[in-house]
Amino acid sequence: MRPMFQYLNGDLPAHLDDDALGSDPAVNGVRSGEVGRRVFLKFSLASGFALYAGAAGAADASVGGSAPGAPEPLKPFQQPSAFVAIDAQGVVTVTIGKLDFGQGVQTALPMLVAEEMDADWSQVRCELAPAGEAYKDPFFHIQMVGGSTSMKASWMQYREIGARLRAMLVAAAGKQLQVPAAQLRTESGQVIAPDGRRIGYGALAQAAFAEPVPTAVILKDPSRFTLIGKPTNRLDARAKSSGRQDFGIDVKLPELRTVVMVHPPVFGGKVARFDAAEALALPGVEEVIRVPLSGGASGLAIVANGFWPARKARELVKVEWDLSGLERVDSVAQLAQYRALAGQPGIAVQKADTAALASTPASRRISAEYHFPYLAHTPMEPLNCTIDFRGDRCTVWVGSQF
Repeated sequence: MRPMFQYLNGDLPAHLDDDALGSDPAVNGVRSGEVGRRVFLKFSLASGFALYAGAAGAADASVGGSAPGAPEPLKPFQQPSAFVAIDAQGVVTVTIGKLDFGQGVQTALPMLVAEEMDADWSQVRCELAPAGEAYKDPFFHIQMVGGSTSMKASWMQYREIGARLRAMLVAAAGKQLQVPAAQLRTESGQVIAPDGRRIGYGALAQAAFAEPVPTAVILKDPSRFTLIGKPTNRLDARAKSSGRQDFGIDVKLPELRTVVMVHPPVFGGKVARFDAAEALALPGVEEVIRVPLSGGASGLAIVANGFWPARKARELVKVEWDLSGLERVDSVAQLAQYRALAGQPGIAVQKADTAALASTPASRRISAEYHFPYLAHTPMEPLNCTIDFRGDRCTVWVGSQF
């Protein structure tokens, strides 16, 4: 059987503990070239973000420059063909290199392109980018979303892509209409000649993408915006509100097994001992495995032939935790601690000039204090990934920032 696993509520640790796997006889006993299901679960849960760290280093190493004195060539993330497709009916599909965490980039980024190329918004669609050089963040040089930087990093990039494509469409139309490009204008997915003749973007697409890509373009003045800053329907609203939008957790594969995690109640906690007899007695439950987690912690992975038996087994498995030496705090205790710390002298603390404010005449003064509970940096979708494991190769579906 090909092992395929779907992890739910999983832990993606930050590093691999040097000793996390070395003492396990099941790991040490595996012959060269063989990785069993138990070992794979242990290794994958312990290895964490090592793949991301390596990818980031490789990306940085791949960034290069042109020869001195030579014109700077367009980079992959500046090429219209990597981001925009136009079909014969004039439907414009914009590929977005950012994951949508609810911040609306599936609409906002296509808007930038559509604005500059004067596309008909009713004909604009979007799709998620695959892994590729063109879709790396121009600032971080890796394919990622985070830090509230999507629009900041993409504002000029996507507008310039739209402007370049508009110039290519106009150039192609000028040749077909035999009119100088400077005399043509664009509107709602059409190139229009001074005498009123029109050619739709769908009819021009093939010729336009054969045109040279301009390196320098003039962007619209904001006063001429027709989409940006205007009330605009979200491109993904219907799919998401109707349940037709697929997310990572929706992946279904033949012979799929579901893995549900049992985490320690405190960061760094370890499994002292556990009794899985009742859990394993449930129909569909196959294994309960002790696995290493981040920071030297450990937990349990419950393997079953579906979510419900795995979830029920999680309730039945009995675990004793080793929490010795660990700090056990809650939001109330943290807030009290932070209040106390805020009243103490600090290092290089910048404070408002309250004396200047006090001397400013005002009819009304407002003072407010804001505090927030301890929050997990997690998405609304349950943390999960699905892995098709074939012994020496994995295909992974995961909702990830990277």
